[in-house]
Amino acid sequence: MDISKQAILQRIDHLEEDHKRETRRIEAKEEEVRETNHQFSKRLDDKANRLRFIVSEYDPESIPPLSHGYNMISHTQDEVNYIVRSELETLENKREEADGQYRKEVERLEGELFKKNREEGAE
Repeated sequence: MDISKQAILQRIDHLEEDHKRETRRIEAKEEEVRETNHQFSKRLDDKANRLRFIVSEYDPESIPPLSHGYNMISHTQDEVNYIVRSELETLENKREEADGQYRKEVERLEGELFKKNREEGAE
C-alpha cells in the first residue's frame, strides 16, 4: 500500500494529538489520586483531633490509651500512602509505555517519509 507523504505527515500529527490527549488523561488521573490522598489525610487529621477531644471528656482509666487510637490512624495513613504510591507508579508506567509507543510509531512513520523522499529524489 503506497501512502503519500501528506498522509504520513497527517498520521504523525494524529499520533501527536492522541499522545497529548493520553498524557493529559494520565496527568489528570495522577492529580485526582494526589487530591484524593490529600483529602483523606485531612479527614484523618480531623479524626485525630476529634479523638483527642472525645478522650479529654472521659476518665482516662475507663477507655483505652489515646495512643491506640493514634496508632490506628497512623496505620491507616501508612496503608493509604502505600496504595497511593502504587497507583502513581502504575500511572507513571502507563505514561512511559505510551511515550515509548508514540516514539516508536513516529520513528516508523518518519522512516517511511524518509524512504519516500529518497525514492522521489532517485526519480
